[in-house]
Amino acid sequence: PVTTTTRSAQSSEEPAEPAGSGAFVASVNGKKYYYPDCAEVKRIKEENLIWFDSEEEAKESGYEPSACNQRRASSQ
Repeated sequence: PVTTTTRSAQSSEEPAEPAGSGAFVASVNGKKYYYPDCAEVKRIKEENLIWFDSEEEAKESGYEPSACNQRRASSQ
């Protein structure tokens, strides 16, 4: 299932990882999906995050792998 995360109040401390859960994350405004620990994810506003449980789910939703995903796949 696809889940989105929103937060009504900003805390003064940012979490180490984005709120939400899933194996991959994307922006509702973008075309790429990422591992949650990719640097690019930090630039996505929390209200625009969309989470996927699998790479297949992200692809079926029209997203493409990011450069971060491709680098990680080629290094394994």
